[in-house]
Amino acid sequence: MSESAGTQRAARKANNPEFQTHKVSPQAQAKMNEVTQWYDELLDNIKQHLPSGPQLNHVKSTLERACFYTIKGIAQQPQNQD
Repeated sequence: MSESAGTQRAARKANNPEFQTHKVSPQAQAKMNEVTQWYDELLDNIKQHLPSGPQLNHVKSTLERACFYTIKGIAQQPQNQD
């Protein structure tokens, strides 16, 4: 693939809303940072009570997915877009 073709592909907006990105306002970025901190603290607390192993790995995956969708939801709100 040529460099110009890659540049053209990167500049194209996704047709499907599942894959669209959003430029967010500074206020929305602050919300996202706060949410990320909540999930990070929650995982730290869980790690104090759950030993390493498959259960902890499942918790990590679940929290990662939950954090992703929370942040995606914030970014998709029209009032949070820049």
